[in-house]
Amino acid sequence: MSAFSGYYPYTAGPNDAPPIPLTPQQLALAYHHFQFMQQNTMPPPPPPPPQAPVIDPALQVRDPNTNTQRLEALERKVRDLKAEKRVNSSPEARSSKRRKKSDAYLLRDAKGLSVKQEEVRKQLMKKMKTELMTLTGMARDANSESDSDSESSSAPPARPSRSVMSFDFNENIDHPTNTKVIDRAAELIWKEQHDPKADTFSLLHKDVKFTLADIASFGKTNFRTWKRSWKAETDTAAAAKRARQEAKGRQTHEKKIFEAKPTQSTSGVQERHKKDPAFILETDWMSDEISGPDTDDEAKKDIHRKLLVEAAKLTPEQESQPLWERVRPGFQTTEMTEIKDDLDGICEEQKRTQKKKSRPVVQRLNLGNLHSRTLPARCGLL
Repeated sequence: MSAFSGYYPYTAGPNDAPPIPLTPQQLALAYHHFQFMQQNTMPPPPPPPPQAPVIDPALQVRDPNTNTQRLEALERKVRDLKAEKRVNSSPEARSSKRRKKSDAYLLRDAKGLSVKQEEVRKQLMKKMKTELMTLTGMARDANSESDSDSESSSAPPARPSRSVMSFDFNENIDHPTNTKVIDRAAELIWKEQHDPKADTFSLLHKDVKFTLADIASFGKTNFRTWKRSWKAETDTAAAAKRARQEAKGRQTHEKKIFEAKPTQSTSGVQERHKKDPAFILETDWMSDEISGPDTDDEAKKDIHRKLLVEAAKLTPEQESQPLWERVRPGFQTTEMTEIKDDLDGICEEQKRTQKKKSRPVVQRLNLGNLHSRTLPARCGLL
């Protein structure tokens, strides 16, 4: 009988014949056939695990503060682009060429301006200050703007009340909270005053050009002044530093008397009054020199300015000249006052006769006001 070489049935019935037993050779062939079929149908074995770690441990994790700095830099860039867009939105700034940064300002610097430009500049500065005080709640009623608009016959109509904003004096001028207030005030003034044909226009001269950046720069100046005052009130170290700076400024002015012609200043005054005037250079004996009262009330400042103009006997063409008031200490005697007046006269005469004048001589006038500084404990010469 020959060996069975076909396929075996998957099932066997009860009447089927029993299978024929296989020889060892046939079993070996069947085993090799099973291995061959298993290699073609089974999936490949998985790769061995890596010997080194997948993530390099030398790599450092990014500091989250770096992302914050990058975001802040992007925000500053966006603000600069928006500011440049607002500046270029003015009629005089529209051009196919890119404007220079210096061209964005026409009235920011007072040097080199004409009389008309100076008058418009002062009006815009006053309007910007009033607008900022209104937005921040520092003024009860700034819509009237009686101080700045009294020179014009057409006053702007009152705008509806706006929500109060606030400065953050703990931050710099570039902080979003502060730039938001300044930009808002500048845009309101620009909307009212940039078109001479508008009903809200109230500037003296229609032909004087200015930009939105000029108005914003005036607001930044106000912010810095208010921040210094706020810091002087809240920070004792800053207040002491400011007092030292003011005292040093007064002392520098008094010393100019002796720098130009010390023989004439010292010897002449000493012969006339029989007193050595050198001690007056000490801070405790100095007079105060102010450009105006230390107040935010524009009406009081205007009254003080008119008094200085009348005392200086200026013509209408000269009313824009800078004037300072000399406020004497209330404790000084008549003799000390005469010595100081003599020294001040010599100083002003020397300034007028100088060959090279770096800047115009500022008149200093005495309106008879006295400051309330107390008498120093070591005084006793006069």
